[in-house]
Amino acid sequence: MAIYVFDNAPLSCFARAMRLPELDGLDELRLFAKYARRLGSDVHDIGEASVLAWAEANGAIAFTDDEAAVQAGRDEGVEVRRTLAVVARGIKHGVLSDVEADRLVDDLLRAGGRFPFSAGEFVRWARENGLV
Repeated sequence: MAIYVFDNAPLSCFARAMRLPELDGLDELRLFAKYARRLGSDVHDIGEASVLAWAEANGAIAFTDDEAAVQAGRDEGVEVRRTLAVVARGIKHGVLSDVEADRLVDDLLRAGGRFPFSAGEFVRWARENGLV
C-alpha cells in the first residue's frame, strides 16, 4: 500500500503529515503513465503509480509495501521505504507505543493495505520478523 492521504481516510498522525498533491504537470503525468504501464491499472495499482510518479518528479521518498511498486521505483532510481519498516522504526525509537503502532497499521488495513497479518497483529508480527 502506498502512503498518501485521502481527506476522509483515518490514517493517523504520521500518515496525515504526508500529503500527495495532484499529478497535474506534464512530467508527473508522463511518469504516472510509465508506472501505470508497469504496475497495472486497477485502483490499487493506480495509487502506487501516483506515489512513485510524484516521488520521482519531486525528488521525494515513496512509502509503499507493494513489492512490485518497490521494485519499479528502485529500478527508476526512486528512494523507496517500506511502510511497515517505518512504523517498526517508530516503535524502536520510542516515537510510537505498541498500541499506537497497531492502531496506525489497523488504519492502513482499513484503508486498503494488504499485509501478512490481521488487525491488531502488527506488533506481534514485527517482533516475530525481527523488525522491532
